[in-house]
Amino acid sequence: MTKKKIIILISSALGLILIGVILSFVLADKGEKKEGSEDEGFFSSFFGSGSSPAVVSPVDPLENIEQKYETTTQQEKDLVHLTNFAVAGAIFNEELEKIIYFEKATGHLYKIDPSGQNREQISITTIPGLFEIIWSPDGAKAVLRYFDINSDTIKENVYSFSVSSFATSTEGVFLPINTTSISSSPNNDKIFYLVGENETKGIISSFENKNQKEIFSLFFGEFLTNWPQTNSITLLTKPSYSTEGYFYKLNATNGSLTKLIGDKKGLTAVLSPSTNKILYSQSADNSIETKIYDTDKSDSVYFDKTTLPEKCLFSKIDNSVIYCAVPREILSAKYPDDWYKGLISFSDTIWKIDIDSGINELILNEEDLDAINMSSGKEENFLIFQNKKDGTLWSLKLESKD
Repeated sequence: MTKKKIIILISSALGLILIGVILSFVLADKGEKKEGSEDEGFFSSFFGSGSSPAVVSPVDPLENIEQKYETTTQQEKDLVHLTNFAVAGAIFNEELEKIIYFEKATGHLYKIDPSGQNREQISITTIPGLFEIIWSPDGAKAVLRYFDINSDTIKENVYSFSVSSFATSTEGVFLPINTTSISSSPNNDKIFYLVGENETKGIISSFENKNQKEIFSLFFGEFLTNWPQTNSITLLTKPSYSTEGYFYKLNATNGSLTKLIGDKKGLTAVLSPSTNKILYSQSADNSIETKIYDTDKSDSVYFDKTTLPEKCLFSKIDNSVIYCAVPREILSAKYPDDWYKGLISFSDTIWKIDIDSGINELILNEEDLDAINMSSGKEENFLIFQNKKDGTLWSLKLESKD
């Protein structure tokens, strides 16, 4: 017998012995296991047994809450998915040192740590149709806006309910039924609202709607309002790609009205807390142009990123810094209308932009988010925002300011 044949025979014998050993272990293992035992093997634990699919029990929304939060890290900054349901608005409450928010479906009020831990329900008052919250900057007061359908006339009314403190039940006062836009003062103690149909009046009052003071009236225009600085309220004509828009500053003391920007289609704008900068965008060839207007120089320059002002937040610590959610791609569409209507959705990166130094820092580049309603804590250690795609709430930890 040749040497080659001897090697082949030995290899075959060893192979048969190895197969026999493996079969003996497998048969012994099957014999020891019984139907319904806890250990059903690696594949069964993921896909279930052959006779029935695996079943996952539902989780109560207030139990094991930490399981619902998804955290990713980008450049040492933590992104936390705070809710898996839509919210109507959120802010950092300085006294509680918590993020507080209303669940959109129920109107129930919750508080939670920016890290996503320790969620607690504050109010059990149910408010169906809730769609907008106007917060005082410290998060201690708010005006709730919600829809209500009159079954007799099939007419949908909008109610504005002002709340001065939060407890187990949400209590407050109603503003006039024909209130169209509301903003809160930076001093936390007043609100400004527009009311009227044929004539639009601007009213300043307390959150309890006391000490009312009419500071202006107009016979035209639908406006969005904001109150970025003690004596300065802004009025923005409702944006549309087909309509020339205007942006005004209203003196909160004497009611004088000053046009800041005008004659720009699709105009949407935000005034900085220092009131010397305006971030604005306008429609341009089925896209967006984003610019910074310097009120001291009466001059505009292109912003470093193309985005909508509603996706940005001026820093209250550094006048030159703006945090912005910036779309990775802007598809051809009628802006901002198609985005408002949900016909277009963005996938954003988030940037810290210094408009004086020109230094831009990418602080989030991982999630598929269309960020809106951005705010921050007093120290700006984190950002709070919603994902427009589903209304869920997120927080993004920033570098320490120490």
